[in-house]
Amino acid sequence: MSCPAFPTPPSSVPPTSTEELDAKLAKLKEQKDAWVQLPRADKIALLRQVMERLQAEAPAWTETLARIKGLDFSSPDAGEAWIDGPLVLARNLRQYIELLEADGRPKIAGLRQRKDGQWIAKVFPRNLFDKLLLDRWVAEVWIEKGKAPSQGALANAKPQKGRIGLVLGAGNIGFLAPCDALYKLVFEHEVVIVKMNPVNEAGGPHLEKIFAPLIERGFLAFAYGAGDVGGYLVNHTEVTSLHVTGSNRTYDAIVWGGTDAEQKERKASGQKKVDKPFSAELGGVGAILVVPGPWTDKDLRFQAHHVLATVGNNASFNCVAGKVLVLAKDWPQRERFLELLKDEMARTPTRKAYYPGAVARHQVFLDKYPRAEQLGEAREGALPWTLIRDVPAKKGEYALTHEAFCSVIAEVELPGATAEQFLPAAVDFANDVVWGTLSCNLLVDPATEARLGPALEDQIARLRYGAIGVNVWSGGCVGLTELAWGAYPGHSPEDVQSGLGKVHNGFGLDFPEKSVVRGPFRPRFKHVYLHGYRTLDKVASAMVKAEQDPSLLRIPKLAAAALRA
Repeated sequence: MSCPAFPTPPSSVPPTSTEELDAKLAKLKEQKDAWVQLPRADKIALLRQVMERLQAEAPAWTETLARIKGLDFSSPDAGEAWIDGPLVLARNLRQYIELLEADGRPKIAGLRQRKDGQWIAKVFPRNLFDKLLLDRWVAEVWIEKGKAPSQGALANAKPQKGRIGLVLGAGNIGFLAPCDALYKLVFEHEVVIVKMNPVNEAGGPHLEKIFAPLIERGFLAFAYGAGDVGGYLVNHTEVTSLHVTGSNRTYDAIVWGGTDAEQKERKASGQKKVDKPFSAELGGVGAILVVPGPWTDKDLRFQAHHVLATVGNNASFNCVAGKVLVLAKDWPQRERFLELLKDEMARTPTRKAYYPGAVARHQVFLDKYPRAEQLGEAREGALPWTLIRDVPAKKGEYALTHEAFCSVIAEVELPGATAEQFLPAAVDFANDVVWGTLSCNLLVDPATEARLGPALEDQIARLRYGAIGVNVWSGGCVGLTELAWGAYPGHSPEDVQSGLGKVHNGFGLDFPEKSVVRGPFRPRFKHVYLHGYRTLDKVASAMVKAEQDPSLLRIPKLAAAALRA
């Protein structure tokens, strides 16, 4: 039960030497106390300078990210790279500026309390700009049960002395490494060294230009190289805390040792190989629970397109990708839905399989499930969209316990014809059989949602996932950085699964349990993560500028581009 192991690709940036690493750490050490003591106004000024540089460097960084992904920078498809890099980083920067301006306690859009006492904080939309930006989206942070919706996180974590944190960056999404670094800088009050992932390290020089104001002051540094560079930094005496976005295999190798035998022995004795504070976001097998209801053929077509988008975004190299489609066996429209999903797969262009090991991982799934259906154009360097029908809904099943991290989705059928029969069993299945607790999706039509009433939210409350999307992809929980991002709380270092801790958390909430984003079952405007968005590059690049200055005057240009999608 795990995320994949990833081979190391060829280097695109010269590795950082041991001497250079020591020099970077020495500079961080000199300034770590200064960062803790730096007045909020000065930190805000530095982040504003970073925002200015991001706006200037965004096109060049996006072009590099597009090249890594195999996207044509001159085409609308490059919009994905605009989102996966500059857009979310710009949003994170803006929210941290607002967070600091509000002394760690920005005004929450709304608070409510469930009958069981659990608090829910509405963090999106906050204003008219938000409402116009994402039509009918609502995002909430659910607070841990028994805890108050307090906002002291920023102040409560402030240490007396400075510390150096290490971020081991993700290789699949451009904004993750810099956003993880910002979280440690702002919330944990640490100076940071970021070790770029070899997959997307070509973006590092752009990030160094963007973050030059922090680098020049000795508050941030970047490093490059393979596992030897990461290992040197992890074990360095000056590095006092760690964060990784990646695989549970990486986490276990760092904390418990490099072999299965060593890990087993150390876990049994409790003797960690590296015993430093360590937060981690480690992926999982993302479920899509399709609640049966009276869908029209138009609904079926759109949601088939929608499901494939959760699989196909970023060529399926996402930890929040849809990987297990859960359907009610006796839903009268089940076969029609699957037929339309296969049609979508057949006519949607395949993507460059740029992430290391994807071809081998894909072949393992084909070997395990020889009846898997491969759809879409076969071309060199790309993997077909692959549907595995009738996967047994049992514990330990390979497709339910191993994150594919490639263009595969499994389909599982559970008994039932109605929402009332299906949904409780589907939640139990997602919680107890599907591996990991990072993300889950629900699709439910308006008539069924109205009939279920509070029972629907009761089932959402039962889901043990850190990110939940209702009629929109749970990837929105990552992109909306006002939400807290990470696994459902409760994992241990011995059984880390989808990870430990949260990042982003733009409202500084102390006890986030999970983030829930909801959207319309029948959207009026095309979601930006859907395939075939004809103006995505124009919309996404305009949204980057809007994050620096979220004025209503920017909405007409955005709307005009969105209407041509």
